[in-house]
Amino acid sequence: MTDQSGKKGSQHQPILSMRLVNYLSWEKAEIKRFQAERFVFTVQVENQRYKIFQVFFGKSDGSLYVTFPYFDIDEGIVSIGTIPAMLKTAEINLELQGKVTSKKVKYAHHPDGEVHFSQTGQVSTSIRRKSLPLETAEGHLFSLQVQGLSHFEADPTQQDHLPKMKRTVLDFNFGNKKPEAIKIVARWYKAASLISRSSGHFFGPKVQGQTPDGRITSAFLIGTPKGWPMEHYALLVSCEAIDKLTKENEAALVFTGGFDTSSKFGDIAQAASFLCVMYPTTNYEELSQRIGTIDIISSNR
Repeated sequence: MTDQSGKKGSQHQPILSMRLVNYLSWEKAEIKRFQAERFVFTVQVENQRYKIFQVFFGKSDGSLYVTFPYFDIDEGIVSIGTIPAMLKTAEINLELQGKVTSKKVKYAHHPDGEVHFSQTGQVSTSIRRKSLPLETAEGHLFSLQVQGLSHFEADPTQQDHLPKMKRTVLDFNFGNKKPEAIKIVARWYKAASLISRSSGHFFGPKVQGQTPDGRITSAFLIGTPKGWPMEHYALLVSCEAIDKLTKENEAALVFTGGFDTSSKFGDIAQAASFLCVMYPTTNYEELSQRIGTIDIISSNR
């Protein structure tokens, strides 16, 4: 595996090339993905760009983190959602295994499959569960749905950002049509597995996909810097316009991740669980008294 230039000690190469063999055709293949410590994903409509969320990685073990620092609503609810056995779909009551928070939490997915919400010194990690280890995970890793782009921090820079090892900005451009809401889906693959899913010999770093109803979506292939843990894996992040999430609120953010296995979700005889955070939540003060909070309350108050 080499970087794009094949040189060592040169300036940062934003694209990492992974040369493989497609074992379906036994022909040489290549996957290209963006490499950086942290990625900022933005959405652009006409000349306005909005920062939506971040993905970054742990240098020591390759842990994957997702944050939403640009949303202007802080009061939400974090929970373990469960679809009961014998039901294909269900309306999830987040209060049953949930707590409220007045912070914008960070989602962590560690290599051993431990997943939780946290924010150092601000919230406890009590909302947690065991998901799939990153070395065996395959496919859907997390989803993010947002409504109300004006509630996200605007990026005043009209020009594209220069990719850097510390921070690379990737932009989903919707042209002149502002979506009512957007859905972002992140899928995790080992490089060798990903190329076997491709009909061609080359894949990434920018990808076009198609939804079941025929709409074209754009996606980026990202991952850790070369030499870091999990360097042979890639996260495929796609974005599409969707209908409004809610009529009650002008803006909303819903994140889900830390899923059980796909086979468990596909087996109606088993309950299947995941982590979820939703902003905003109604009746925050009442909920705080009734179900509690994960916020760490300072003893000086």
